[in-house]
Amino acid sequence: MRAGFSCTFHKADQQGMGGWNIGSTLSRSDVEAIRKEHGDSLRVAALYAHERMKVLRACDDDEMCPALSPREHDCLAYLAAGLRTQQIADRLGIKPATVELHVRGARTKLNAQTREQALAKAISRGLIMP
Repeated sequence: MRAGFSCTFHKADQQGMGGWNIGSTLSRSDVEAIRKEHGDSLRVAALYAHERMKVLRACDDDEMCPALSPREHDCLAYLAAGLRTQQIADRLGIKPATVELHVRGARTKLNAQTREQALAKAISRGLIMP
């Protein structure tokens, strides 16, 4: 390993932080360029891996697969595709505030503190496709 970086996130279920160390045989400048361009995606991937491991260890099927409404599902799927709130609202023919309400509802059902954590949990539980 020649270069790398940490991809950290706040844990919702505990105090403190979690994350992954990502290493490479690429040069430091190449790794830094990748981190700058794809840092947000790598952070979501780290959250996904964290949530997936929790699911694999979980026993409670009800907690693993909460029922999302069709609009909550659509909003999360569009978020996963990289759309912003206004773009989602335009696609669904609703107001941005309504998109935020659907995302908040999904976050509540998934016991997620952030959009990114909600996405990671929904993907890891097979509720939406990445």
